[in-house]
Amino acid sequence: MEPSDDGAGAHPPRHLVRAFLSCGFCRKRKRKCDRSLPECSFCRRHRRKCIYPQRRVATPRAEEEGEEGEEVSLSTGKRIEPQLSEVVVVYFLDHDIFKCGQMVVPEVQSAVPRNVSALLGDAATLQHDGAEYFRTVHCWWSIISQHSFYNRLVNPLVPRQGDVALLLLCMKLIIWRPSEEQQDPRTPLYLGAKHYATEIEVAGAFSIRGLQAAVLIAIYEFAHGIYPSAFLSIASCARSGRALNIHLTLTEIPADCVDGFQSEEKRRLWWAILILDRFANISCPGRRNFETDDPSPDDLLPVDDAAWDAGMVTAHDRMTISCPSTERMGRFAKLAQATHLLCRVLQHVGDDSMEAEFRETQERQLEKAIQMSIRMVSGVLKGPAGAHAQICYSSLFVLYDDALRTEPSTPAELRRRDHARDLLERVSKTCSTSSAHFLQGNALPVDMVTPFVLHWKYRAAAFYVRMSLGLEDPHQAHTAALFCVYIMECSTARLVLLSRYSSESIQSSLTQNAKPYNNNSTKPGSHTNMPIYSVSQVTFSPSDQELPLNTPG
Repeated sequence: MEPSDDGAGAHPPRHLVRAFLSCGFCRKRKRKCDRSLPECSFCRRHRRKCIYPQRRVATPRAEEEGEEGEEVSLSTGKRIEPQLSEVVVVYFLDHDIFKCGQMVVPEVQSAVPRNVSALLGDAATLQHDGAEYFRTVHCWWSIISQHSFYNRLVNPLVPRQGDVALLLLCMKLIIWRPSEEQQDPRTPLYLGAKHYATEIEVAGAFSIRGLQAAVLIAIYEFAHGIYPSAFLSIASCARSGRALNIHLTLTEIPADCVDGFQSEEKRRLWWAILILDRFANISCPGRRNFETDDPSPDDLLPVDDAAWDAGMVTAHDRMTISCPSTERMGRFAKLAQATHLLCRVLQHVGDDSMEAEFRETQERQLEKAIQMSIRMVSGVLKGPAGAHAQICYSSLFVLYDDALRTEPSTPAELRRRDHARDLLERVSKTCSTSSAHFLQGNALPVDMVTPFVLHWKYRAAAFYVRMSLGLEDPHQAHTAALFCVYIMECSTARLVLLSRYSSESIQSSLTQNAKPYNNNSTKPGSHTNMPIYSVSQVTFSPSDQELPLNTPG
């Protein structure tokens, strides 16, 4: 539209600049809103900040023709490919114009493909899969609210968009269990979810629901050892999260969040991405270029899980990383705190510029902070601390890994190695004890085990193998290592948490370094004649020098 001489053309007709929904203030007060952009007349008259929800901007064609032209019968199995939204293009090419015009990213209106509907199943199947998800995965990976799930995602009165269907599909994916017929995690369900995620992305979808689905795909790949897909998926989630500005929720409540619940949803999603980004790089601490920034002590934590699931998030529930662990702090918040400590450890081991004396001082401070965090959480939570403790124990292995790998050349280095060996021996004994509890059925069920436990188990088993090489009687160390290996094998029955090579390499190393005590011989002088590799029959009595015990869950 060409501007006229009198300047009237600078303002487009009203029907071209009306928002699709009423502003947040008018909706809250249940008053009529004229939906003008950039602000409604009521907010402009009363000089209030006018905020519109993140919804589609109504176009003249949509107002005149409605949405009938976009609906497609599922019986045909066909989809209408939505045209690329110019608003999305402006969002990425000139974000200043996007913000000044108070534009909003449109929702992609497309019917759910027939093959995706077949994978999802009927309403009863969706309810069953949702209940299973919240019974297992949600206990340690709380990024989807039960309130939102039952009131919006599976509500038959709410039209289901493509990104919501993708999220439901990924919730079904993450609860998949291997069977005798299907051991490979690259199932038709996984391949279908990956393919549909690509279709949704190409169609122009750019939403929180789509990102939640992408995070579930990423942790599925990470948990089942599907590389390099897991590594690339996590990086993609981080870039998408930044594009959606959800990383800002750690320090503030973005203007586009109508209420605290919406802000909390984004904050939990960013924490999930940050946790995956750090833990996926835990075995290569020298890598400094993470996709996400390190959190600061003043950053906001996720609120209490019960309040989140009930949809009752308030400003009173907010807590920062520096806050001590309390009963009001949920499990996901404690997991975020443990990840903050892991971030500090990775930053420490990746810094080669520190003097030896200062490095040792920093190590002791980090060690003290990690052990204090374990004790505080163990005292607050009634039951296993789970993922929080697993990440903390893994952080201790990362912190002192180089002390065991390098040969000491000075008395200070020798003291550091001896201290590291004593500490990691206690951590490994705690690991083997929790493994024994798992075998005895005194821990969480296998389907509730987190994918973060395997790094701890693997490093503990490797520590015992390394320790046994210098012992005349390696029986005790071998037995403890086998406990850890067996737990890895049990865990892979639910989640292939690490590639099978991890367990096989430990077993191979044990076999090669324990030739005097193979399956055909027994330990001389032992009170039992059972072979030491019969893990289910061997008991391990750890010393009292253990860290607080936390079961694998």
